[in-house]
Amino acid sequence: MEVKVKKNNVEFALRLLKRKIKDSGLMVELREREYYTKPSVKRATKKKLGKVRNWMRQRQLNPDWCGEPPTSGLKEKIKKEQISYKK
Repeated sequence: MEVKVKKNNVEFALRLLKRKIKDSGLMVELREREYYTKPSVKRATKKKLGKVRNWMRQRQLNPDWCGEPPTSGLKEKIKKEQISYKK
């Protein structure tokens, strides 16, 4: 991947390079390949993310729905959101 620097504007060229890398998905792939993850761990994380997406969809469709969040980190995030809405 390459970006040409025009008029000695290095900052602009860097921004273009970062945008190209982000759009191509190269950084995501590099992070995934940084270390080996077992197929069972991949399946477990995929399943967990699916549960979170489903829970978020249910929460958006039915605001009165009060199902339990699938992860503890999500519980803390929701509590912070509820506190900020009350203010």
